[in-house]
Amino acid sequence: MLVREPKVPQYHRMIKSAVIFAVLIAIFYYPTITITANSGFAETGVGKGIFKVVVSISGITKETGDIVAIVNVDGNSRVKTFDLNPMNPSTYSSTNGDVLKFVATFPDIEVESGDIYKACVVKLNDMHRYCQEHKHSSAKRSEFVDIVLDKKQ
Repeated sequence: MLVREPKVPQYHRMIKSAVIFAVLIAIFYYPTITITANSGFAETGVGKGIFKVVVSISGITKETGDIVAIVNVDGNSRVKTFDLNPMNPSTYSSTNGDVLKFVATFPDIEVESGDIYKACVVKLNDMHRYCQEHKHSSAKRSEFVDIVLDKKQ
């Protein structure tokens, strides 16, 4: 005995084909759409709402040992460690007369003129800290902090 399938109207087949085609396009193009949509959130380092502090650390000697530089603004911190190996002079000698630079950037943080930020350097061999507190200037530029590692301070 021969069983016949019920006859499906032509528009049902067209709708089914269109849905299958849309699902296939979504599956194959999803990674491209996701990458394109999320690329706008990458940190570029430029633009509105970026607060930048440049810390210059001087007074470095062979006895300084490893140091940690910290910048804190509005409860947010950036930290950088410097491995100053006394057995390898290239780690503590620089072309700028033994000055190390640390640039701390804070994207998407609105810092108003007069807001306080703090920069510290900690010598790890004796845990001595050298800190400076500054107010954000109204100038549209990076803030600069000079810290001198000196036994007399």
